[in-house]
Amino acid sequence: NIQQVFGVSTYGASRPIVTLAGDNGRNMISTAILPIFSNDCTVQWHGLYSMDFQTDENRKTFLDEVKTMVKEDM
Repeated sequence: NIQQVFGVSTYGASRPIVTLAGDNGRNMISTAILPIFSNDCTVQWHGLYSMDFQTDENRKTFLDEVKTMVKEDM
């Protein structure tokens, strides 16, 4: 009966590196777990890449974006 999944992740690497490595977290959700959810289940993913090099302001912005994403779709 699950119709919507929100994935939130932080990465130590940049987006291109995560993509080249297969983005295991996102891939696990979309290939292993998603099939047990509703057929029309939607997945939204929001990632903060290069976490170790982000400023406090960038981290705050990321958290605000997550809050907005969840509020708009609930």
